[in-house]
Amino acid sequence: MTDALPDPPASVPEGDALAAALARAGLDQLWPFDVAWLGGETRAALEVACGTTVAGRALLVANSRALWPHLLRAVSDERARTGSVAPHPLQRYVDAQLSRAIAARPGARAVASHDGPPYVPMQRIAAESGFGWPSPAHLIVHATLGPWVALRAVIVGLGEAQLGARPEPAPCTHCDEGCAPAFEAARGSGDWRDWLAVREACPLGRTWRYSDAQSRYHYTKDLRALAE
Repeated sequence: MTDALPDPPASVPEGDALAAALARAGLDQLWPFDVAWLGGETRAALEVACGTTVAGRALLVANSRALWPHLLRAVSDERARTGSVAPHPLQRYVDAQLSRAIAARPGARAVASHDGPPYVPMQRIAAESGFGWPSPAHLIVHATLGPWVALRAVIVGLGEAQLGARPEPAPCTHCDEGCAPAFEAARGSGDWRDWLAVREACPLGRTWRYSDAQSRYHYTKDLRALAE
């Protein structure tokens, strides 16, 4: 699997300059939602993570395989400037893009999935907002990308929602292939490839599978994957 494969289509709310800026940086799956769509427990956990009450329109920030070349360029630039790469390059890249995107939006606050504790309940927000549905293997499955999507952040404080009713994603109830056997096998394994196999077992989104290097970094955080 190479990085030359095409990226999936970006999902950007029409007319949303903040979301468009994130998409140009490889954070290409943007899902607006009304905080009122969330269950009470999830909303309370989001407020704890944000350190403030939240209401109105929010934005779930995720990415497909499209993020990978942007991250590689950022790492290459850092290595050229400093001669090395500091720890957690992906987290630092996401933080930088979030800060840049919300700079012109007074009142907006971005909380990344890696911020915490307390952590944002990303999977619950993704499921309850209609972005995707939880699989038997505890992965969020997107209608187009399948499990080949990573939840990165939530941005709150974006004004009135005006989004209508919550979308209802179709649950994983009619899958003949199933990720459950792969998940059970991976639970007793220390090999990251077995956890990758859980994602690969899903029939949805296989066109948009991560590259081998991206998959390796996703599961191991091995910086050598960034140089391959």
